[in-house]
Amino acid sequence: MKKPIKPASFAVLAAFVVAAPVWAASAEPTVRIVAPAMGAAPITTAEIPVTVAASNFDVECKNVGQSAKSARGHYHVMIDGMTMAQMTNLYCTNSFAISGAALKAGEHTLAVVLASDDHVNVGKPAMTKFVYQPATPHPLPKAEVAQKSTVAILSPKNGATVGRTLSVRVAVSGFDLSCDLEGKPDVAGYGHLHVFVLQNGMMAPATGMHGDGEMQGVEMKGDMKAVDLKDEKGNGMKMGGMENMAMPGMVGMPCSKTVPLDLSAWNPGKTKLMVMLANNDHMPTAGAVPAIIDVTLK
Repeated sequence: MKKPIKPASFAVLAAFVVAAPVWAASAEPTVRIVAPAMGAAPITTAEIPVTVAASNFDVECKNVGQSAKSARGHYHVMIDGMTMAQMTNLYCTNSFAISGAALKAGEHTLAVVLASDDHVNVGKPAMTKFVYQPATPHPLPKAEVAQKSTVAILSPKNGATVGRTLSVRVAVSGFDLSCDLEGKPDVAGYGHLHVFVLQNGMMAPATGMHGDGEMQGVEMKGDMKAVDLKDEKGNGMKMGGMENMAMPGMVGMPCSKTVPLDLSAWNPGKTKLMVMLANNDHMPTAGAVPAIIDVTLK
């Protein structure tokens, strides 16, 4: 005759059932590179197709630029380096393409790291090597003749009340916008835009500009730590250090003069929009004053 189960046993079982989801939720976010795979055939197309996969991490861009929330954010992607200077852009999907412009034929290293909404790196990066042999090479363009580079916000107008889905239209002079060159060596007269949304005293660290429009000096800081990990096949890989790219308020790194913004996840009320010119390595373009306006989000 079987002995009846004691009540204490049910308590232990219940505790296990309740605790299990907590353990699962506390698992650390990780990222892996699906393609290009180590040892795959050389890539000959103008663009490098990339597929990644994240675990225990919600990948989305609706909240990009806001304060960090645990296990939510986007991807930072770099080629042949682990600092912001090699960052090709930020991505919110598991499949995307990177321009091969200015990449020499031969072996390169791709690194992908998870990043919180305010662009702080989360966990260890995933790394892989690939061979690039473009059918038609696209070298760096020639430097432009030195001239004053400027950016201005044409719309919305300063002081306007706008919806939280809007487009920012800018005018740029003395500067060529190119997404293909992001994360590549600097070329005078070339680069892209950095767009910031500033609320409740937020500061854009890439420029040191506060929401009140005053320049306080560059405050972006990086944590450089040795990167020593394994590739997808378990082989040891090592590359320089990884930079902590904290950039609260940064909502995009576009290269068009009309920038659509979805700020539906942001609070209504007084907001500052800032657009600045950035070199290929994402540093502010020397002498170019950021454009900043006040709007009210409704």
